[in-house]
Amino acid sequence: MEKELQELRTQLETTQRKCSEVEERAKQEINTKLQQVNNFLQTQAASQKALDQINESNYTSLHSRMEQRIRDLMGQLSQAQINQQNSQIQLDKYKSMYSEERNLRQTLTEELQRVNDRRYKTLFSSRTGPY
Repeated sequence: MEKELQELRTQLETTQRKCSEVEERAKQEINTKLQQVNNFLQTQAASQKALDQINESNYTSLHSRMEQRIRDLMGQLSQAQINQQNSQIQLDKYKSMYSEERNLRQTLTEELQRVNDRRYKTLFSSRTGPY
């Protein structure tokens, strides 16, 4: 019986030792897996941070380009308005000059007509004179 008891104790110790070894290996594997997960999460966090920075940079760049484009378009609009005003001023000037020219021609035509009428009257009155 004592031999049996001794064998049982030896088996118990062996089993406990094996159990401790298995527990130790399991702990090591768990720690290794946890470290791998931790490294992966850190890498992912760093990648996300880099992506966020790139997105922010792209947004800032796009925003700056859009603001510059708006300024350019506002400048073009202002120049177009100035050109339109200048064209309107020139148009008004040419209309005025045309109107003056037309009035002057009308006046000259009327004057020429009066001169021609007097001339014809003088010419016909001298022909139809005392004969």
